[in-house]
Amino acid sequence: MKAIETDLHLLQRTFYHALCVVESTVFQCVEFVHLADGWTNDEDADVCFLAKCVVAVAISRLGDNGIDDRWSDIVQRRLKWSQYQFSEYRGQGDSVKLRNLVQLARELNSAHPDYDDPDGEDDIP
Repeated sequence: MKAIETDLHLLQRTFYHALCVVESTVFQCVEFVHLADGWTNDEDADVCFLAKCVVAVAISRLGDNGIDDRWSDIVQRRLKWSQYQFSEYRGQGDSVKLRNLVQLARELNSAHPDYDDPDGEDDIP
């Protein structure tokens, strides 16, 4: 993990290739997801975006029996939940996964604010 972090390009490619195979067991590796979580606020927009996607996929693949302590910090940060909210929803897998999906959709929608939607109403003469 330390070697991957030494080269920003290698880090970006690692996240990208992990996302190409979402069935991979790498998303069950808490150390890998912690690595990604650490880069979710990076200045490099591509690395930041890929890291957020890695964390989102990992959360979506958590088992139905709730979140164990190894994942608590990651999930709480990703879902932007207070300690109270997190303790309330922690054992409810469907609530966590729904919140995760909503959070990812928001980030995808705002990822490129200068993007002109070809189906948008502004393009209609």
